[in-house]
Amino acid sequence: MTLFPKLLAAHRKNDVRFMTDSSPRVLRAVELYCGIGGLHCSLKRALADAVVVASYDVNPLACDTYAANFGRRPSGKDIRSLSAAELDAHAADLWLLSPPCQPYTRNGLQRDKDDGRASSLLSLLQVLRQMRHPPSRLLLENVVGFETSEMRQDVLAALSGYTTHEFVLSPTQCGVPISRPRYFLLAVLQTRCGPDCKLSMPLPVTPYPHLPPPLDDEPPCKPLSAYLDDDCPALWLDFAVPWAAVRSSLLAVDFVHPGSSSANCVTKAYGKFAKGTGSMVVSNPTHVQRLFDVVMRDAAAHAAAAGVDVSPITDGGKAGGLGHAIAAHVPDWPADAPPLRYLTPDEIARLHGFPPEFFFPEHVTRTQRYALLGNSLSVDVVGCLLEHLLADWTHINAGNSF
Repeated sequence: MTLFPKLLAAHRKNDVRFMTDSSPRVLRAVELYCGIGGLHCSLKRALADAVVVASYDVNPLACDTYAANFGRRPSGKDIRSLSAAELDAHAADLWLLSPPCQPYTRNGLQRDKDDGRASSLLSLLQVLRQMRHPPSRLLLENVVGFETSEMRQDVLAALSGYTTHEFVLSPTQCGVPISRPRYFLLAVLQTRCGPDCKLSMPLPVTPYPHLPPPLDDEPPCKPLSAYLDDDCPALWLDFAVPWAAVRSSLLAVDFVHPGSSSANCVTKAYGKFAKGTGSMVVSNPTHVQRLFDVVMRDAAAHAAAAGVDVSPITDGGKAGGLGHAIAAHVPDWPADAPPLRYLTPDEIARLHGFPPEFFFPEHVTRTQRYALLGNSLSVDVVGCLLEHLLADWTHINAGNSF
């Protein structure tokens, strides 16, 4: 079942908000694990007059970036220490959560809720049960793998009084050329789920990797060029991929160019390593083959000088053999190789849907910016989901006192 195009269509159709003679009550939100502000940007996109009354994160650099952009520094208080009374005091209508994903990643230890980094979410679930005034709505984002975790079962048990939707969605489904599938859970208290509530009919998890297929009404992805910085020689020099980063993994690198319709998800290790961390940029599609041609030419030449024949490996076309030949016999980039660069932090921020005015403080280094962006989320996807979650907010709360 294809969910995302239907959500997009519904938002376009219901873009005009319900109005009454009384002013609607302003939505109050709390951000838990707020990071650099992706949740904040998503909420403002979905409901411009919503107010973030509290935000929490323990990463000092993320808090610096958040404060620079939104004018208020998040609390660095350990979420595990928050009490029901403290959270009740915020009088929040909405919780936004993006808890640590390491316990559920496929490349991690997969300790699930036994991982120490899952303890803060377990604590929140316990506190939620104790609150006198729990949030009427909730959005949780995490990595693919969460949907099959024991922690998900605990989350659903804690939300037994809520109506829920679960999704696995990627920015490509709203026209953004980056593949970043993530798990999302939306919840609304059943007592607040009136006739206009879009969550009145729960939908099942969309299992990964079976993302909803494109439909005719799904927006086509823009070309990557719409998100890239202006091309100039300095860009290719400043963000050039060093040979050491790809020497042993060139065959495993994903290459993109300005006309590409999708790039791979960027992880927090982007800029340090190449394999599995995100896509690398060439100036045009023909440069990919040219890159391999000149690298293999130099591999064969250096191997011949050393008395080693690499032609059987090359002719065999085995990735492992080719990778070994490149690593063993190419000491540096060939002089005539086409340039290869990383995406810049600004480009990644655009692909994540952050607004043009978003910026990093000067003291946050490039490596740190990559790490913060790798831990962030898609504002486009979360904004669309929040529009869905909050579609009836103005109608239900018009004229209501707090």
